[in-house]
Amino acid sequence: WEGDLVVGPKDGINGAYITLVERMTRFYLMLPIRDKKSVTVLEALRDYKKNHPIFNQVFKSITFDNGSEFCLWREMEAELGIETWFGRPYHLCDRGSNENCNGFIRRYISKGTDINSVDAAKARQINMEINAKRRRLLGYESAEACFSKVLEK
Repeated sequence: WEGDLVVGPKDGINGAYITLVERMTRFYLMLPIRDKKSVTVLEALRDYKKNHPIFNQVFKSITFDNGSEFCLWREMEAELGIETWFGRPYHLCDRGSNENCNGFIRRYISKGTDINSVDAAKARQINMEINAKRRRLLGYESAEACFSKVLEK
């Protein structure tokens, strides 16, 4: 998986989304958080794991950027049971799928929007539309369909 944050105005003070993209199927997750503090990020991932029993079957490793919001990576590895990697500084290509999908969010939520003001139902709808988008890379199938096939195996 590749991970990053999409922040609102004032660099994450007004909320953010933890974004995760599965590298093979391009399945995309948007997890809303109230701020971009590393404790908040760890808390959100911990909650996601608690609510999804197959978490450890799906998440083996995550590659993040070098932002301070991911500085609790040792705790992530210990508590979540996943390997944590970091891309090279200033090399967006190390997490290119994630950066591409983060651009999709901006089609729905313009830069500078207070993320905390975005309705949870709207955020889920955006996430579903991104995963339903058919992609040439996936043989014109959606990320959701490809991810479902992988889960069935």
